Amino acid sequence: MTDLGIDTAGAGCSVGLRFGVSDDLRVVARFERAERGQSERVMVLLQELIDEAGVDYRSLKRIICTIGPGSFTGVRVGIALAKGLALASGAPLYGVSNLVLMGHKYARSVEITSSDMVFAVYLNAGRGAFYMQAFAHKSFDDNIKRDGMTGAHINMLCPPELVERENVLDFMARFNTEQLVGSDKDLIESDQLLSRYSVDEIEILAQDLFSLDERFLEQGQNVSALYLRAPDAKPQQGKMLERRCS
Repeated sequence: MTDLGIDTAGAGCSVGLRFGVSDDLRVVARFERAERGQSERVMVLLQELIDEAGVDYRSLKRIICTIGPGSFTGVRVGIALAKGLALASGAPLYGVSNLVLMGHKYARSVEITSSDMVFAVYLNAGRGAFYMQAFAHKSFDDNIKRDGMTGAHINMLCPPELVERENVLDFMARFNTEQLVGSDKDLIESDQLLSRYSVDEIEILAQDLFSLDERFLEQGQNVSALYLRAPDAKPQQGKMLERRCS
């Protein structure tokens, strides 16, 4: 088994490899914080992992990447790299939202014993807005255990949404939750409107992709960028040159 994880949609480049046999799996990973230049750095980090693990690209059995929301350039870089490697290696391609990955990782890190817990995951979308999604963390019961489920059992209560700062209160009230989970705790705690909420800080890395429940994964041709908002860059219509055919 050789799984490759790629995340360039967030605050940097993160790649991970899980390799070996079922009873002796190893994970090696690299993370480098960078807001730009992901296309150059991610391949350097990936080659370092390949060399460290002593495997080659033809041995890849599964490729998983994050699809956003996040940095427009970073999202495109990660998906393009994952698709190129999948095409070259023949390995199946999977993708998952960064918000779902954060929700899943958080649910695995906390324990509940009797009742369900509802929480909201957020990412800074810039310009006073947030990417948000609400989840219910289900307590384990005998039925779940009999079904062979492991790790966190979460349900999505809504699709990913772009929420303006002034509408966060309504979003939280809609799902009756006071718990926020994100990678920038100071952003919430320093905001007079939002500081009323309890905030847990969590950061995702490429190796977190290996523990995901497969029901959350998009596959093959369904792996595409999740932006939630239009790009800032706009075509300069007034400066377009007329095309002439000779």
